Amino acid sequence: MSAITQELLKRKLRATGVSAKATVLATSCKSRMGATYSDGRAPVLKWAFRMRVRPPGGAEFDVEFEQLLTDTSPLVGQELDVVFDAADH
Repeated sequence: MSAITQELLKRKLRATGVSAKATVLATSCKSRMGATYSDGRAPVLKWAFRMRVRPPGGAEFDVEFEQLLTDTSPLVGQELDVVFDAADH
């Protein structure tokens, strides 16, 4: 997904997304997207996630996605605040 597409998606979710809680069910580091830097910068890592989303007043659902992160990933069992598109889940 291009940076422009990601930014448009973020704007749409901020405007019309539904807030919910999600529990991390699984994580997996798929690949390293950059070098290990000697100046202390963290490399960019591609992570795969599986989460269970619990919308307020709705049925829970599982979602899988990949995300680039420069830090550590959320831990299995961790609960996070998320925003999702109710028309596309």
